[in-house]
Amino acid sequence: MQNNINLELLLRDMYESMSELSLVLDSEHESLVSQNVEQLHKAAIDKESLSDNIEQQEIQRSAILQAHGLDNSLASMKQLIQQSSDYDEDALYKIWSMVAGLAQECTAKNKLNGIIIETNRRHTNAALSILQGYQANNTELYDADGASVPARNNSTIARA
Repeated sequence: MQNNINLELLLRDMYESMSELSLVLDSEHESLVSQNVEQLHKAAIDKESLSDNIEQQEIQRSAILQAHGLDNSLASMKQLIQQSSDYDEDALYKIWSMVAGLAQECTAKNKLNGIIIETNRRHTNAALSILQGYQANNTELYDADGASVPARNNSTIARA
């Protein structure tokens, strides 16, 4: 029974952490769109802290599975919940489903934020290339030693 109580408490903690991470990812998204550097910095710090916490919770969940002779898979988690005869199986499964759903939601939000970051990086690099006199779409040539070097454009803003 002790492992089931620990499992329930752990799943509730995981749900709380994932809920907080979802909110932080929303804040990160807003700061990326509005280009609010201070808010982005705070979101990055919070995201790292929550990610570390979730990682530790995941290690604990894996240890509970191993204590029951199960591997760390979704099927094993369902099996563990079904084996929990001295605790409400429906309640455990509901909490686990909410945690799994939030994990998918957070993954999607993080991926979207990563796409925004990459797009902003490419736009910034293209603008820098133009300002430095490089061709934005032709970023590399090779020198006599075979090393790649940025392609120069004869028309630079600096010459204007």
